[in-house]
Amino acid sequence: MASALGKKIQKRIDEAIYQTFAEAYQQAHAYYDEDKLDECAKECTEIISESSVPRCIKISTLILLALVVDSEDDSRAARTEAGT
Repeated sequence: MASALGKKIQKRIDEAIYQTFAEAYQQAHAYYDEDKLDECAKECTEIISESSVPRCIKISTLILLALVVDSEDDSRAARTEAGT
């Protein structure tokens, strides 16, 4: 059983991790909005390659990646992994 301090520390760590990935996703989406699709795909790939990416951000990132990849197979794979 974690102490109150341990829980507080873990919560802050989780929030920092989430915020870091949220910022990376926002950057990827900005690339998409600017029609910089190669940069968007690269940023998305970096996000989803991290093992600690929060599930909701990973799903959003996979959906965004599916929109920008060239190959229909890659797009389908990203959508499938996202569960859409």
